[in-house]
Amino acid sequence: MKPSTQRSAVMAYHNEHTTSSRTQNTSGNKRILVFGATGQQGGAVASSLLEKGWHVRALVRNPDSVRAQTLAASGVELSQGDFSDVTSLKTAMTGVYGVFSVQPSSGQGAVYGVSDADEVRYVGTVK
Repeated sequence: MKPSTQRSAVMAYHNEHTTSSRTQNTSGNKRILVFGATGQQGGAVASSLLEKGWHVRALVRNPDSVRAQTLAASGVELSQGDFSDVTSLKTAMTGVYGVFSVQPSSGQGAVYGVSDADEVRYVGTVK
């Protein structure tokens, strides 16, 4: 079997055996925390997760904003907080199965007292 044919066969097998579980979602009551859910990318991720049956929590600075209220109306749980507030991050991450976060590295970890590495270490300990 040529490498390209072999790769296609592997992908076909993978798709055949994983598509139904992804579509039906076996997440049960697992919750995903989405950072940036009021923005374009995070909002699209939150919507997609909801469509697949996941419970979604969003960290928002202002839960009364129009975008946050739109999320809440769609079934997203709002958690008020900010990246500069470690306590709010810990609260938002409590009880989540996973986190979606795409943030530019600001290099301001020293300003907030939390480095990118510290954030990753904490996320690894949340259950």
